Amino acid sequence: MFEGEARLKAGEPKQAVAQFEKAVKLLPGEWRAWNYLGLARHRAGDLDGAHEAFQRAINMAGERRNSPEDAAFVLKFNTGRLAIDRERLADAKTELHAYSMSAEPSFHAYYWLGEVYRKEMNWAAASTEYQKALAQDDRSAVAHNRLGMTQLWMVQPSEAAKSFEAALKRNPKFEQAHLNLAMTYQWYLPGNDAKALEAFQQYLKLAREPAPGVQALADALQAKMRPNPSPVVPPIVETNQLTAVWAPPGTNTAITNLVIEIPPATNAAPTNLVKAVPAPTNTVVEIPLATNKPPVRVTQVRPPLTNRPPVEVIVPPVTPTNRPPVKIAKTTVTQSHVEPETTKPTEVKAVPGVVRYQYVKPKRPEPGAVADPEGLTKMFEAALHHHRINELDSAIAGYRKVLQVNPAYQQAYVNIALALQVKGEVKQALPVYEQALAINPLSKVTRHGFASALSRSAYYVDAAAEFHG
Repeated sequence: MFEGEARLKAGEPKQAVAQFEKAVKLLPGEWRAWNYLGLARHRAGDLDGAHEAFQRAINMAGERRNSPEDAAFVLKFNTGRLAIDRERLADAKTELHAYSMSAEPSFHAYYWLGEVYRKEMNWAAASTEYQKALAQDDRSAVAHNRLGMTQLWMVQPSEAAKSFEAALKRNPKFEQAHLNLAMTYQWYLPGNDAKALEAFQQYLKLAREPAPGVQALADALQAKMRPNPSPVVPPIVETNQLTAVWAPPGTNTAITNLVIEIPPATNAAPTNLVKAVPAPTNTVVEIPLATNKPPVRVTQVRPPLTNRPPVEVIVPPVTPTNRPPVKIAKTTVTQSHVEPETTKPTEVKAVPGVVRYQYVKPKRPEPGAVADPEGLTKMFEAALHHHRINELDSAIAGYRKVLQVNPAYQQAYVNIALALQVKGEVKQALPVYEQALAINPLSKVTRHGFASALSRSAYYVDAAAEFHG
């Protein structure tokens, strides 16, 4: 046991597993030995083995695990933390919420509960938990960065900028926070070109492999800020030069990230066993525990770039309809001495070496005659239930049944696209998003979801066009 603990604290989880497997053979009835084995397997990436070990520990601890006064109560945190990596968010939320409410206030309990809410795209709840975590210990640059991301999703760019700056104060070499701050100034806080450029330059200086398009944007800002630009050089339209969203290379990160961020480490020393102040995160880039499953997401993908929160949500319609969505008439305000402007689509110049998406351009389907609107609503709600509990194949099948009855049911297409993204089938989601937009091209939330999927599929130029279109 002691040798296993030493190996675990030294960051050698595989060696720790070997030691704790010996321990459980010697002490098969000791829940602590199984708990440590679960921790070591979790750190080593053996998620199923960790779950098995924790279950053995739970069975041996019995009802004691439900008592905050008993040492076995820590099993709630450990199993909740494991459930996040196993993509069992409902279980994770139950265990971590119980632990955070009953145990002594802890940075880790609040932080990881915030991660659950973030994966569920419950930005307000995630923000609350991150703030609780930082109230316990504000040294984590990653936690400040996560808080900034949730604030950006809630369309609070000024607060988000403060959070990214707080992250950089704690870790000046946190390259993703530099990029997040730059994008916040660039897109959400107009008039801060100098700050955006400085943040972009810091990111480019630190990043070994900068995200596609960042150098182009920095060059565009540099040219824009020249006091006497050359009249020969045509102006650079800064929003037409780069992608709007990038995913970290080699990971299955959340589709909802507006810009790159590094999740917290899952291979850190097990601070959930000892009440200790967590070490500052300003010296090590934190890497997530590898999994082959993307996180669960059943809500929409990106908030609109406005000064008010989005109003479109994924919920069953209150009243079913077999009519196409209402078209909103566009009104042009004119003055007597000014000619009305003609709206032009956003044109994005191709970035050398970047592939383009081949649009399917589907026709808008005709709505079907719904003989049983109430039955159609129940059919959609049943599919949505499967979606919420992460039974994605059943959810997709249910949504397709809805579309057989009413081919113009736009929300069914959107939810199919979201489910495909969660399964990691991002490119397969693209034509589904197109179908949803063919039905309702005015949906900003759907268009931003489409743009995010394009970006994850490395169609950066097209993603930028959709975000700014």
